[in-house]
Amino acid sequence: AWWWPADVLSGLLIDPFTSPFMQRAVVEAVLLGVLGGVVSVFVVLRRLAFVSDVLTHTVFPGVVIGFLVAGTDGIVWGALAFAVLSVVLLTLLSARPRVTEDAAMAILLTGLFAVGVVLVSRRSSYTADLTAFLFGRILTVDTRQIVVTAVIGGLVLLTLALLGKELVLRAFD
Repeated sequence: AWWWPADVLSGLLIDPFTSPFMQRAVVEAVLLGVLGGVVSVFVVLRRLAFVSDVLTHTVFPGVVIGFLVAGTDGIVWGALAFAVLSVVLLTLLSARPRVTEDAAMAILLTGLFAVGVVLVSRRSSYTADLTAFLFGRILTVDTRQIVVTAVIGGLVLLTLALLGKELVLRAFD
């Protein structure tokens, strides 16, 4: 029969999480997982999953530009600017009678994501930058970033708790 001594299991499962950077990464992942799970219910109920996917890809050039202009402090502002730009462009494209909403989303997704890839490929450390911009580095999260995630997550959860009934009603109306 297969069995593992307790010290081997402890070494494999518990010891890696004794490092402070791993503890911070786990806390951040749990916060984001809870927040993402709750928010995604409302996104799926409204059938906006593709729109959220489009927005996550169209902010990529803003992330790159924000980083190039202001370093890591500019990432959120660049992403926010491109999120607003994406919504405006999606609204303008969808208003045209010959362009369906799905086609407008596909145009924005591919076009703006390609702009982001071109911008990041102009840097000398292209591969490492692209991976970091797309996926982040959860092992480098610091306490300040965890606090920001917790505060924003708390505000989002509070808003959803206060408006949850209305959002569900709107989704099924």
